[in-house]
Amino acid sequence: MADELHAVVRLLLKRMKSHPEEFTYVASGADGIRSPLRGINRWDAYLQDISEGGNEAEKAAIHKGLREIRLGEIHERVMDELINGEQRRADERRAFEEEQKRYNTLKQQKALHPPQQYQNTLSNISGAQLAVAEQDMFISKNQYEQNLYEQLKQALGGSK
Repeated sequence: MADELHAVVRLLLKRMKSHPEEFTYVASGADGIRSPLRGINRWDAYLQDISEGGNEAEKAAIHKGLREIRLGEIHERVMDELINGEQRRADERRAFEEEQKRYNTLKQQKALHPPQQYQNTLSNISGAQLAVAEQDMFISKNQYEQNLYEQLKQALGGSK
């Protein structure tokens, strides 16, 4: 009786056989490395509960069922590494080098063209501010012309 499998263990074992993909580490990265964030599948919490609270026969049955699935996963990753590993690392290295080139180019551009302390004010002001600035320029122009006119009049002997 003590070695009899609980109904939930039998159910999970049947599910492992019919749907092994549900017990794989679906979120493993392309590198095949599992991390705590990537190592969760649909059934992990239940399997952990059985591992903590099940009897020895239940634990062994779950372990045996998971072993086949895990070895299948490992086999897939090993085959992928054998077939695609060198190319994947070369692509990653190439992408890294391109990113480094972009970074260095930006760094050089910043060194050649440091940010100016004062930028062109017209590019940084709003439409209302621009209108006021244009009005001030117009008034200044008119004042300049008026002053010039007065100076010419004086020089020619005209009255003030």
